Amino acid sequence: SSFKAYIDTLPDDAGCGWTGEGAEDFRKLPKEVEPEDIEAGMSYAYRVSTGMASDYGEYLSNDAWPREWKEDVSRGLQWSLCTVSSRGTAANSIPGNNEGGTGIRLVPVADLMNHDGLSAGFIELSSTEKVGNGDFVDAVQTDAGTFVVRSVWKDWRTKELDVGDEVTVSYNLPHYG
Repeated sequence: SSFKAYIDTLPDDAGCGWTGEGAEDFRKLPKEVEPEDIEAGMSYAYRVSTGMASDYGEYLSNDAWPREWKEDVSRGLQWSLCTVSSRGTAANSIPGNNEGGTGIRLVPVADLMNHDGLSAGFIELSSTEKVGNGDFVDAVQTDAGTFVVRSVWKDWRTKELDVGDEVTVSYNLPHYG
């Protein structure tokens, strides 16, 4: 797969960030998150993945799966659910189509950037952007669905960066952070 190098960077466990080793250490939680909320989220992810495994497990191609997932399909499904929910970004349902509704998509490398509510969000190109119309790029058809990150604040003022500065974005998700 052309995404193998990216997939290799994803975590091995199905943690949604809060299961596995150290999951009981709720001192690491953001102030707004209560331990029972994390427990409820973990329980829900488990219910969904075991339900899907029961309904669809026999139909999934698992040739390249780790042995643990082959023995318990729900673990592979839980990993997928948690990976998308913890690393996905708001996107057009149809790449580059602003009219087709929104969904969540994994965008390689974009998920490596940290959230800052004051930063601008990801920009998904539709291929109709033109500098003459006030856009920052002249896009072509093959650019549709491409995600762009610019070093700017939400009000589009340029954010000056020095070598070693972190590039941050708003995750485009309401009520996050």
